[in-house]
Amino acid sequence: MNEAGSLEEAVSLLEDKYSEEHVVVEPNLKSEQAVYPDIAVFRDSEHTKPFLLVEWSSLRTSHRAEQDLSEISEAVAGTGAPYGALLSPRVQFIFSGTGPEYHSYAHFPEIDEEDPSERRQVQSRAELDFLIDRCLDAQAEVRPSHVRNGQAADELLESLHLLLELRNTNGIGPQEIEQSTISSLYTQIDDRYQWYQRGEELDHQFLIAAAGIFHGFSLDETEDKILESLFEISDDDRRGGEYATPLEVAKQMVRLAGPKSGDLVLDPAAGRGTILSQAAGEGANGVGVEINPAVLRIATFYVDLFKRDVEFTVGDFFEMKEDLMSYGEFDQVIVDPPFGMRLDTEEVPYTDERKNLQSEEAFIAQGLSLLKKGGRLTISVPSGFLHNARKGWFRKKILEEFQLDSVIQIVNGPIYRYTSIDTAFVTITKQSPASDHKVQYAVLESPEDPQNALSKAVSEVEAQSADSILQANLEDSWNIRLVTNQRSIQTALEEQFSQIVDLHDVAEVSTGNPPNNLVEEEDKNTLTYLSISDIGKRKSRHGDRYISRDEARIIADDSCVLLATQVNTPTLISHQSLWLRLRIWLFFDSNHLKKP
Repeated sequence: MNEAGSLEEAVSLLEDKYSEEHVVVEPNLKSEQAVYPDIAVFRDSEHTKPFLLVEWSSLRTSHRAEQDLSEISEAVAGTGAPYGALLSPRVQFIFSGTGPEYHSYAHFPEIDEEDPSERRQVQSRAELDFLIDRCLDAQAEVRPSHVRNGQAADELLESLHLLLELRNTNGIGPQEIEQSTISSLYTQIDDRYQWYQRGEELDHQFLIAAAGIFHGFSLDETEDKILESLFEISDDDRRGGEYATPLEVAKQMVRLAGPKSGDLVLDPAAGRGTILSQAAGEGANGVGVEINPAVLRIATFYVDLFKRDVEFTVGDFFEMKEDLMSYGEFDQVIVDPPFGMRLDTEEVPYTDERKNLQSEEAFIAQGLSLLKKGGRLTISVPSGFLHNARKGWFRKKILEEFQLDSVIQIVNGPIYRYTSIDTAFVTITKQSPASDHKVQYAVLESPEDPQNALSKAVSEVEAQSADSILQANLEDSWNIRLVTNQRSIQTALEEQFSQIVDLHDVAEVSTGNPPNNLVEEEDKNTLTYLSISDIGKRKSRHGDRYISRDEARIIADDSCVLLATQVNTPTLISHQSLWLRLRIWLFFDSNHLKKP
């Protein structure tokens, strides 16, 4: 493909191809109404028979691309020219017909050539994006009704899978495709992959549209780095579906894991296989578990597209341990699990037969049990998992039995499209920690570009240049930011005071009242219920709420002081002047203090 970086370059390109006497800039062509393409190539030197009409466009927005293509298509149809073209610095779309029946070509046709059949590789992500948009537009025109969110993207990817299969078998043209063609293609894929489960057949009109638009392009010859853009097509507006691991996140998780050629890698929540495909691209052998057969149909497309060593199995990861053990012990487990799920099971190792586990606990524990000694688990978790008190028992157990390699926290920088939850990435090696083992960590505070910040943090971990802390100093918390802040406070206290003791050694420690059984009306037997939002400058999230005196446990009275632990230096605050930005707060009752 010869790129046209400007209109002048496009004119020069066409003059070199067809000669100056056949090329006219800004011609005035007659049809039902006058049309003014940027360039016209004529069959004859008298300029009476238009052969190719060309529009040069910046294609800066999808709307601009759609509008410019529509205009040049109408000009082609109105003048009877057999070919049209839309050119930009990174896209060259040469076509016949109009949407949804575009027929693309790899190169500018010769004037006496009937139907060019060559194919070329897609040259850029911009060009692939352009072709994908044309397919979505074409499929929308032939679709009988509106579809659920995400279905259009699924149908597009499925049609591209069938197109690959078609070209690799009988190679018939777009106009020869019938519904029976679709059925036979599904059968071929089904016979090849044990995990593949056919769903409702795609309408053959979708494949006709995709085959026409991609007629002049070869996906087999296109570079993987361009085709990887297809991993991100998982919603109606194309980028980033609700349950898809973003491509850049998958890449960074694989970098953190560091699989080597020949490693056996498991993804127990594989989805469309983005993580496994990236790992297999490094030479690993991928095994994925996915509970949704429809999602695995898309994953199978990626297997055929990239030709990487990945296989899948359909089912619930927590009911498949014996099946997975048939592969042998895994070198790596890399997983981006669903957040916030609960599992009611006693079958998960390292959990002391506890029921009602959070998904993060369950995936870590089950994943570690399937690793060989020295194998590594890499997982994404909500940041709250790093310090949630209810999960302290689990974190402590992992710290006692395994080596925590790295923790990357992203604070106030959502990395997933459909959630504002802060995320952390954790790596654990299945081996006992040495007493001097240090955990590498990075805390990314409010990054402008969370994915780019994650990439830089992973580079530091890879280079062993990230900050580090002794694993022994973490106790039951993996929240490195909180731990280091607390250690800074302790250091400051030690510099100021001659003796520092643990709070539990000198005071009776009580927790506050959980927000249960609260009432909205005050009476003589109630007390005002105070929460953090009630002492800040912002409006209370709850309004006035009260708790019965009989159910309340009095924690603070006039003899108490409030200790703020989230400031640069330790600060004692009386009950009459509450610190408004307080996050973690402790009341000290002088009546319960013990002598150290």
